[in-house]
Amino acid sequence: MRLIFYNRIMFYFLFLLSVLSFLSCKEIIFNPKEEYSKKYIFYFILRGDTTYQAAKLTSTYDVDGFNPMDNETDPSVKNADIKIWYDNRVYTMYQDSLKRNDTSRYKTPVYIYTLNDFKIDPGKNVEVQVEMQNGKKLTAQTTVPPEIALDSIDIILPPLEKNYASFAWHLPDNNDGIYFSEKMRLYYKVKTDTGTVNKSIQIPVDIVNSIPVYPSVSRKNYLMVPNYVLDSVMKRISYGDPIKKNYTIVSADLEIIVMDRVYSAYYSSTHGYLDSYSIRVDEIDFTNINGGYGIFASYLKKRYSILIRQSYVESFGYKYGY
Repeated sequence: MRLIFYNRIMFYFLFLLSVLSFLSCKEIIFNPKEEYSKKYIFYFILRGDTTYQAAKLTSTYDVDGFNPMDNETDPSVKNADIKIWYDNRVYTMYQDSLKRNDTSRYKTPVYIYTLNDFKIDPGKNVEVQVEMQNGKKLTAQTTVPPEIALDSIDIILPPLEKNYASFAWHLPDNNDGIYFSEKMRLYYKVKTDTGTVNKSIQIPVDIVNSIPVYPSVSRKNYLMVPNYVLDSVMKRISYGDPIKKNYTIVSADLEIIVMDRVYSAYYSSTHGYLDSYSIRVDEIDFTNINGGYGIFASYLKKRYSILIRQSYVESFGYKYGY
């Protein structure tokens, strides 16, 4: 038995020794950088709340070492031909530049492509083609999201018959997977020694441990604001100021942003499962750009006016009206 045990020990020892000898004779080369090949990146979100559209065209770059921050040359791609096909017309974007606020790395202006007097309508198809001076082309398409329809809305705050304000809406059929972003704001005026200042404040959907909680991007098609949250906002706007009559409450509104399918998919892929219990360990490079990377998408924005009850405003010592 001792002889067998000894032989086994010698076998494992000789095997380990042979492996180490082999590795010592081989030159191990590890290079964290792949062979560089320039790729183009195009970012273009069509906005439904303005007729001014702006896009960004850039590219990947290489550096001598391994730190990408060593690059001090802006990788923006200039002099590209960018065309948009929309509603049986062709539009051309023009190169523009903006002043760069942070010049710690890049010293040149921020180069973008813009288009004026371009308005998107619900449900319309849009295509884009980007052609670089070297002949390289990028293409993409998207469909503007449909217009939402309100199911119910509390147009006067706070409601008298319940302890929360509620808002609900829906999209046409076959529009699953669309994401929404909501925002409620209260508008008011403050009288100062130098004149009247117009101000606004976002209304949260809850207050937890004295910290306001605001709505996040999600698929839910409703919004609920408890009355105690509105009370908290009303108190906060004049906190520390004993002269309440200097404050005039004007109105409120609800803003709903509707993302198209591409934008929704992009948001979903970059924000995991959109809940507090999920952890994403893989990084996803979302793109719908053919021939490159980036995103070409659109969104619509709807705004609904909401009134504030005069008796409620005056209960805080504020003035009511415009």
